[in-house]
Amino acid sequence: MQSKRCLLLTIFLIATLFSGCTRDPQILKKKHFDKGQAYFEQAKYPEAAIEFQNAIQIDPKYSDAYYELAQAYLKQADWSRAYQALMHTVAISPENLKAQIDLANLFLAAGKLSEARDRALTVLKSDPQNASAQSIISSVDASHGDLTKGLNEAQQAVQMDPTRSASMLNLAIIQEKSKNLAAAEQSYQKAISLDPKSLPAYLALGSFYQRQKRWPEAEKQYQTAISVDPTNPFPRATLANLYLNEEKKDSAEQTLEQAKSTLKDNPNAYRMLAQFYLSQRDWDKALAELSALNSEHPKDPVVSRMYAELLIQQNKLDEASKVVDGYLKNSPSDPAALTMRGQILIRQGKASDA
Repeated sequence: MQSKRCLLLTIFLIATLFSGCTRDPQILKKKHFDKGQAYFEQAKYPEAAIEFQNAIQIDPKYSDAYYELAQAYLKQADWSRAYQALMHTVAISPENLKAQIDLANLFLAAGKLSEARDRALTVLKSDPQNASAQSIISSVDASHGDLTKGLNEAQQAVQMDPTRSASMLNLAIIQEKSKNLAAAEQSYQKAISLDPKSLPAYLALGSFYQRQKRWPEAEKQYQTAISVDPTNPFPRATLANLYLNEEKKDSAEQTLEQAKSTLKDNPNAYRMLAQFYLSQRDWDKALAELSALNSEHPKDPVVSRMYAELLIQQNKLDEASKVVDGYLKNSPSDPAALTMRGQILIRQGKASDA
């Protein structure tokens, strides 16, 4: 009896300890954070974002989780949410220079040059040899039209870190803007040699060749970009665009069909074929594709919106009503869905209801 009591007491103590650990906020938030990182490494970015959000709910001051959440959004090209997550990161941890650089790059891409410069200067104050920040300063000056100053600053960035592919890529872009095409091509190639896994470098060199109508060389770079990052739909979209420039519409269509098949769970990938048909004004194929997508992904608001808009345009009002009703069921206050409902009612002669 005594040994049984000892055993029960031991089990009780272990269970109590385990229960206490599972309720410990520090342990719980770290569990979600680690799970998010595991998803991120598997390229499951939506799942990673959910786990980082769970960690933040437990600890709203968890700057590392905000930063990783931003990286997950960046991978999904969700610029608005990435910006918000990065702003939270630097508000909590202004010393996070990587987050400051990411913000500067977002500002630069959005054409907010003064904001991009301010973020880069903030980094340079803490780290005067930061090549990333120096490259951003050079891009800002080049965007303002001062190519000579931008070129000098880009060269300084390369000198700060001669092994950094992104600095060499930035130099190549400014050299091309300066009409020094031979030097630009060498710098693009050098950027790839410094980092053979750099997706931006392959895409940039491909675009360089495409602008010069060197089609086979451009295609080779885009195909390599696909092999470097096979889960990213953007290189496939770029390759399809190249084929369109070459007037190879069938090849473009096949590329996007393959993207949809290979990356069937990526919304940016499975939508591309429908967007292609819309851009080509091939309404029959667009309707068929969007109908299939709407059945496969009924909770994708972008697909529902594209499908409903095309049905309204084609005056297929009964079908459009069904799609919009399904859209509103998931998002009752969505302005786009309500607007489409109004458009349908107008076409049905129900102006007051509209």
